[in-house]
Amino acid sequence: MTARNSRDECWTESATKTLIDSWGERYLKLNRGNLRQADWLDVAHAVNSTRDISKPPRSGIQCKNRLDTVKKKYKVEKSKNIESKWPFFKKMDYLLAGGKLMKSKGGLSVFRLPGEGESVSDVSEKVEFGGDGGNGCSGDEELGKAFVRFAEVYERVENSKWDAFVKMEKERLEFVKEVEFGRVKMLMETQVEIEKIRGMMMMMKKRVGVSSVRDDS
Repeated sequence: MTARNSRDECWTESATKTLIDSWGERYLKLNRGNLRQADWLDVAHAVNSTRDISKPPRSGIQCKNRLDTVKKKYKVEKSKNIESKWPFFKKMDYLLAGGKLMKSKGGLSVFRLPGEGESVSDVSEKVEFGGDGGNGCSGDEELGKAFVRFAEVYERVENSKWDAFVKMEKERLEFVKEVEFGRVKMLMETQVEIEKIRGMMMMMKKRVGVSSVRDDS
């Protein structure tokens, strides 16, 4: 019995389930891409949080090795012509089976289907690890492209909002200008009318004064 097999036998069904659940969650978040070292540390933390305290904690490398063994077991079960009774088959089949999203030469997304002599899981692993000429897209690449697209959309939205703000500000200034011009015009016209009234009153006073002098004489 090899050292690796000995370590694998120490894994309980509960610990293996926690491993698959924790790995599967991150695997899907990365668009079925490879987990990074930090991800494996998180997986190990999840596994250790449910372990028997009398047993030593698992490392990220141990979790990765155990998952490799689980994948091999899945391939064996998948190749059988009978329904698998392995408790983790359905979960692994959900995570690994089916077409994989790849990039075509034209830049369009297509689904890679199994070729002659290939199983679904074989195709899944080739895409995951960049097989068949390295056409697979990692989760980091897809995430980076998504951020670029988001930044472009965000920039267009912000530019549109800025253009709308500038337009509204121009309209507001024009309105304020018109209101101020109307107010000044009204004040000037009022002042002119007041001056006219004053002039008329002064003329009336002069006439009244002249008339009084004539009456006295």
